[in-house]
Amino acid sequence: MAETVEQYIKRIQGHVEGKDPLKVQKNTAKRIEKVIARLNKKQLRRRPGRGKWSIAEILAHLAFACN
Repeated sequence: MAETVEQYIKRIQGHVEGKDPLKVQKNTAKRIEKVIARLNKKQLRRRPGRGKWSIAEILAHLAFACN
C-alpha cells in the first residue's frame, strides 16, 4: 500500500522532530559522507528498481539543487 503525501511528509518530519532544523541541515553533508564512505562505485551507481534513482544520481541531484 502506497503512502499518501500527508503520510510521507509526516514520516520525513519525524526524522527531525525535536531537533534544531539548522543543526540538522548543517550536519547533513557529514552524515551522508559517513554513510556512503563504505560503498563502492558499483553500489553507488546501482538503481534499486526500474525508474528508481541510484545513490549517485540522488547525490548529484542534491548537489545541483544547492547551487
